[in-house]
Amino acid sequence: MNPAALKARARRLRRDIEGLREEARTGLGLVRRSAGLERRAPLGRLFEPEPVDFTPYRPPHPIEGFFLPATVVTPVGQACMHTFFDVCPLSPSGRYLAVTRLPFEHRAPLPGDVAEVCVVDLEAQTLTPVHRTGGWALQLGANLQWHPTSDRFLYANDLVNGRGVGVGIDLEAREARTYAAPFYAIDPGGKAMFGPALDLVNRTQAGYGVPEPFLDRRQLGPGASANEGLWRTDLETGRVDLFLSVAEIVAAQPDRDLLRRGRNALFHTKIGPDGRRLFQVLRSNDLPDRPGVWRARIVTFDADGNDLRLALPMEAWDRGGHHPSWLPDGDRILMNLVPEGESSLRFVRFRHDGTGLETVGAERGSGHPSLRPSGRWLLTDAYLNEGFGSPGGTAPLRLIDLEHGEARTLAEVDCGPPGLGSRRCDPHPVWSPDGRRIVANAMVEGRRAVLLFDAASLPGPTPVSAKRAGVPVDA
Repeated sequence: MNPAALKARARRLRRDIEGLREEARTGLGLVRRSAGLERRAPLGRLFEPEPVDFTPYRPPHPIEGFFLPATVVTPVGQACMHTFFDVCPLSPSGRYLAVTRLPFEHRAPLPGDVAEVCVVDLEAQTLTPVHRTGGWALQLGANLQWHPTSDRFLYANDLVNGRGVGVGIDLEAREARTYAAPFYAIDPGGKAMFGPALDLVNRTQAGYGVPEPFLDRRQLGPGASANEGLWRTDLETGRVDLFLSVAEIVAAQPDRDLLRRGRNALFHTKIGPDGRRLFQVLRSNDLPDRPGVWRARIVTFDADGNDLRLALPMEAWDRGGHHPSWLPDGDRILMNLVPEGESSLRFVRFRHDGTGLETVGAERGSGHPSLRPSGRWLLTDAYLNEGFGSPGGTAPLRLIDLEHGEARTLAEVDCGPPGLGSRRCDPHPVWSPDGRRIVANAMVEGRRAVLLFDAASLPGPTPVSAKRAGVPVDA
């Protein structure tokens, strides 16, 4: 067996052991919860503001020279997190910050475990619980996303009759509307939401879906389902359509016959900032050529579900890669990928149809990369096993100046001890739409917290399109 195959087998074995350990931890939590012995944070009163003591962030390893100030804007000692590296948690006006407040962090959630959707008022320095949800996970929280043009509406995941669905929260009316389909992304016009089945997301990777029963979880069937796929919900009428089935996505692939011999599921759904195109990560398992291995590709299509294109084949992703997101131009995708003929991750970009793949900058790739709207600054973090952080669990927030080819460390943040699996605290650094602020997760005094960095001093103009209120340039 060649060295690459041995490494792949070792990684799978580590993942399997890690998965068994986390399952045991969750099972023990179920026993303790049933016996009334599990400690969890009390729930706040809905729509009653709680004061927050904003404090300067003090990184565990101060950075000399280059520094951007940061503030801890969630209550220290209460586990709070924002959503993802390409989902801006700031409202269109920039005044409010959406966070999920977790009841605990020591295990994965189960049905019946309730988290809180909260809004931080950055001017009044308060945190207000606005919804209680059973639909959350430890990587995306409740997947909170603002309406693209209004501070009034906030969207989240919830769990209803065992199914992960979307909910729209009207902050003025103080009421929530539950939809009948899953939520993963909202289109830039605020007219529709899209999402795959959130329990089946868990089949491909824990931490991104919704809680499921400890036993009797829904499993992927063989082949490509014609009854599951990407669901579209009209946010005004509530109408739900199966926008694209897994079978339709697979049928458009050049290796469709191979895919139909395995199991296929949908993972990340991302909508371009102009709403013209979406991309879908399709993951396939138990393919005859590589049994027992999850393999991924990126498929793009237009806003009507037509013009399906293979943007990145699984053979390219097989070399190593992660975390694609749309670039501000709405045509190209940025991600970490090992280029052909190389052995290390690089930042790469390519067009929606798979053409024009090129490396971005000279630095080694890591973490969750995104571009400032001006296009000059690339922001990312790093996983603890990518060689940038410290063995004790701190990871850098990396700023890469693409104009001058320089890499700087914005801050070292505490991500908790290594080996936490889906319970890890990923910083998920994300730009504000105007590029003047950065939001990131971190561990502060042993609990998750949300940081707000002042990036206004970074040189480079912000384009006029980025300044339009409510238009997420790099979401």
